[in-house]
Parts: sequence; C-alpha cells; structure tokens
Amino acid sequence: MGERGRGRARIGHRAVAVATAAAALLGGATTATAAPRCAGVTGAPTPVARTGGSIEALAVDPQGRLYLSDNSGAGRVLRIDRPGEAPRVIAAVAAPGGIVVQADGTLLVGTGNGQAALLAALLPRAGVVRVDPATGAVTSVAGKLGMANGVTRDDAGNVYATSLYDGAVDRIAPDGRVRRAWASVPTANGIAVDAARHQLFVTRSLLGAGVSRVSLDPPYRVRPYATAKGLDLLGFPDGLTIDPTGQPVVAAFLAGEVWRVTGGGSVCRLAGGMPQSTSVAFGRGASGFAAGHLYRGGYDGTIYEIPTGT
Repeated sequence: MGERGRGRARIGHRAVAVATAAAALLGGATTATAAPRCAGVTGAPTPVARTGGSIEALAVDPQGRLYLSDNSGAGRVLRIDRPGEAPRVIAAVAAPGGIVVQADGTLLVGTGNGQAALLAALLPRAGVVRVDPATGAVTSVAGKLGMANGVTRDDAGNVYATSLYDGAVDRIAPDGRVRRAWASVPTANGIAVDAARHQLFVTRSLLGAGVSRVSLDPPYRVRPYATAKGLDLLGFPDGLTIDPTGQPVVAAFLAGEVWRVTGGGSVCRLAGGMPQSTSVAFGRGASGFAAGHLYRGGYDGTIYEIPTGT
C-alpha cells in the first residue's frame, strides 16, 4: 500500500463510523460548513512542502525549522528546514502523536498514538519520549498513558497528553510521575497552553465537538469554551494552536478546514478544501517557517500555509 493509501486507512484511528456518517451528510463535499469565513481573511491555502506521509502533529523551533510526527509506516519524526525543501528523517518513533519543541532544542513526542489506544482505559500503553534532533537519540519520559495524540508542556515543566478514546488528559510531573486521567474532556485530542499560561485549551473531536478549557490552578476545572454548530459538529476538531491574540486555531479533520475560535465561543473558517487536516502551528524566528505565518499538516502529507488576515 502506498503512503496515500496508508493515510486513508488511518482514518479508522479517528472513528470510521463518524467519517462514514459525515460523508453521507456532507455528500462528499469537504468544504460544506456551518462556519462563516473569518472577517478580513482572503486568499487560499498555499502548499509549501510535501512529505509523502501521514502527518499527525507539527511544531516549529526558534530557527524556523518545522518538525513533524509522521504516522505512516513504522512511524517517524521529520524535519523540514524551510518551505519548498524535502523532509529529512530525524528519528524513528512508533505511532507518533503530539510534538513539542523544548527550550533546549530537544523534542517531546507522543508515542502509541494508534489503534491499541482503544483499550486505553483498561490497558494504557502510550507514552512520551524525548528526541534529540542532533543525534536522533530517543529516550523515554513516561509510559502508561492513554494515547498521547496531543502533547503540550507548561512553564512549570508539567507535560500533558490527551487520549481520544477515553477522554483523558494525563499529566506528567517534572520528576516523571504520571497522573492518569488528571482531567477529563470527552474525546480529547489537540491541546495547547493558553497565552496567559493559566489554562489549557483542548479540542473535543466528537460528543459536542468544539473546544474546552482546563484550569492549570487548583481545582483544575474543566469548562466549555466553544461548541461547533450545524454541519461543523461533524467536522472532527483535531490539533490546535494559539494565535497571537490568544485564541485557539483548530484543524478540522473531516471538514478539511482550519478554524479560528473567538473569545465569544464562535467559530469562523480561515481556510478549507484540505481533507484530513490534523494539525496547525505558527512559525517562529525570522526565516524558514517564520513568525507571522500559520501552517497546516494532515494525513494527505501536504503542508499548507494558511491565510490569517493578521
């Protein structure tokens, strides 16, 4: 099976029943949506790189280099130094999930982001590993997590990993201790720390698709932030990042779109026509995948630059 075929096969990882229902309701039109186009946004997504893989997550380092978790084949972590270049393999990681660039340049990557996670509530097998991009060395950070399809890190050094199937947000303390199901968000998927560093934003892929927020301060309350409407309830919100105004930007897998969520909890569409969108990340630095630019990855293996209107 080719890379494109493997990408299609992995839709099962995001609930085949829901994909089938959405296809029937949308009539195969990936651009059908209940969300309006975001105000001030013009232009279409621009392809800037092609990987030939099934991209699960994106992250950009301060030098503007793009790191990707590729869930095709045995699983790989890739790097692209600038738009238009071919990816290079950094490390082998089984069923990689979320990816985070740390201050020292190493990466945190979720692992075990596959069908085995269906049994996460009974038999948690996922984990988080540290990857050294300079050497390719992979070392374990923590195990016995639910899925690690989304990963983020707060300023205190705690790492958070989401589990789609059992709706858990697992927390890893700086000393490596795991608190399984530290918080509960139904069908938790993408995750990011907000700009003020006081809460997490977490996407809900199903069961009231949208975005929740989780306080990082006791008592760690979970509250809704936004809920999709109409056909967007079948959009399958996946990975997310935070924009310069502090609002979540979400990749919608089944809708094939990228959404911006505003402070009032409403959803607008930055771009569409990109089936199997899984992840979004803003650039950093002055060159390469630079600051001020938004990038999208997906199981189609193409990286797009997304118009933001800002």
